[in-house]
Amino acid sequence: MGNEIKWIFIGLLFPLLLGAGNLTIYSAKPALEGSKDFTVSTPSAESTVIDTMKLYDASTATIRRVRIGKNFNGPDDDTIRIVTVQSASPRKIITLTDTSSGGRFVKFKSTTSSDTFPSGSTPCGLDIGDFDGDYYIDLFAGTTVSPFRFYWFEWNGTNFIPRDSTDVSGAIWNIAYADGDNDGTKEAYSPSGSYLYIVRYNNGLVKDSINLGNTVYAIAVGDVNPNLPGNEVYVAGTNLFRVYWNGSEWDVQTIYSGFSDPAWSAMVGDVDAGRVGNELVLTHGRTANPLSYQVSVWSWNVNNYEGRAWKWASSTSEWYEKGDLYIGDVSDKEPVSEVIIVGGSTSATPILFWLDADGTGYYYPLPEPRYNTTEYGVCAGNINKYTDYRDEFVVMGGGHVLYYHERYIDLALTSLDYEGYILKKGTSPISL
Repeated sequence: MGNEIKWIFIGLLFPLLLGAGNLTIYSAKPALEGSKDFTVSTPSAESTVIDTMKLYDASTATIRRVRIGKNFNGPDDDTIRIVTVQSASPRKIITLTDTSSGGRFVKFKSTTSSDTFPSGSTPCGLDIGDFDGDYYIDLFAGTTVSPFRFYWFEWNGTNFIPRDSTDVSGAIWNIAYADGDNDGTKEAYSPSGSYLYIVRYNNGLVKDSINLGNTVYAIAVGDVNPNLPGNEVYVAGTNLFRVYWNGSEWDVQTIYSGFSDPAWSAMVGDVDAGRVGNELVLTHGRTANPLSYQVSVWSWNVNNYEGRAWKWASSTSEWYEKGDLYIGDVSDKEPVSEVIIVGGSTSATPILFWLDADGTGYYYPLPEPRYNTTEYGVCAGNINKYTDYRDEFVVMGGGHVLYYHERYIDLALTSLDYEGYILKKGTSPISL
C-alpha cells in the first residue's frame, strides 16, 4: 500500500426477523460500499506531545490486558492501582500501587499473586469491580489456552486471592464488567468460543450463556442505539452482534457478518464530534496479508447501524491480531475522546486514533514500551491524582508497563527534568 490509506464505509441493510429458541435473532446482509483511497499528505496540524515513563519490568514479555482503579479497600480508599496479568510462568496477577507524593511524576510499587493460574493456562482477559457487594474490589480473568476458565479473585487488603472459577468453551481475550441488562447491578460479560457468557453474583458465581454461532473475541457494553433504553452489549469476531435484554429475553441482532479482519477488542464512547451520542469502536487484525482495515467505528443512524473503517499500516506485516483498545480523553487537541490502539505484533506500533468534526480520521504514532515487542493491553484513566488535566494511559508491552501523558508543562529538556523518562513523542498527527 505504501503511503496509501484505505477508508472504507460499511453500510447496513434493514434486518430480517428470524427465530431461534428463546432468542430473537435479527440477521442483516451487510453491504460494503464506497471503498476509497487517500494519500497521506505532509502533516501540518498542531502536534500534541506525549511523554512516557516506565513503571514496571515484568519477568517475561507476556503481560496482557490491564485495568486502572481505586477503592480496592472500600469507598474511602483513593489509592490508584494498576492491575494486569502475566500469561507465562509464573502465571500471576500483577498489582501496581501508587506511592506518589505529588507533582508531575508518578511512582508505583508492585505486588504479585504468584502461580495464581494453572500451568499452560495463559491468562489474558481482565476486568475489575465490586462483584459481591462487600466494598472490596474483585478481579475477573480468563485464559486463552486450555484449560479454558473464567476466574474470580478478590482483594484482601494487600493482594488478590482466588474465590471461584468456571469452565468456558474457548479462549477469553476480553471481559467487560458492566450493567448490560439494565437492572442496576453489574455483571461480567465474556466472549468465549462461539458463546457470550454472563457471570453474576448470587451467593457465589452463577453463569449463563448465549450461543452466537460464530467465534467471538471482543466485548463492549454501552448505549449506542438511542431507540433502546439503557445499555446494549456488543460482541464481535468475524461478525458483529448486538445483544439486548428486552425485559424477558436476550434479543440478538447481527449488525455485520464477514469481517475479513476479525475484531479483537471493543469499547463504547463518544469519539465522533460530528455525531450525537456514543459510538462503538472495534480494533481489527489477522496474521494473513493484506489487512483490509485496522479500526472501525459504528454509529446509530436514524434506524440502523452505520460502520466506517480505516487502515493506516504502511506494511502488511503490521497485523493487529490480538490487539487491544481503550477510549480516553488523553489530549486537548481534539474535541472528543481519543482511541488508543495497540497491536499483537512486534511490528505494530501503538497509536492514538481520533475523528475530527467532519469525520476525518487521524492517527498519531506512539512510542513502544520496548522496541520491536508486542503490546497486548492498554487502559486510560486518572493515574496521577495530583494533576487535574487529562486522562493518562498505560500500555503493556515487552515485559514493560509504560505510562503515557500529554505534556501539560513546557519543560526545558534537561536530564534533571526528565529523569526517569525513557521516550518522548511529538510528531504531528497524520490524516487518514
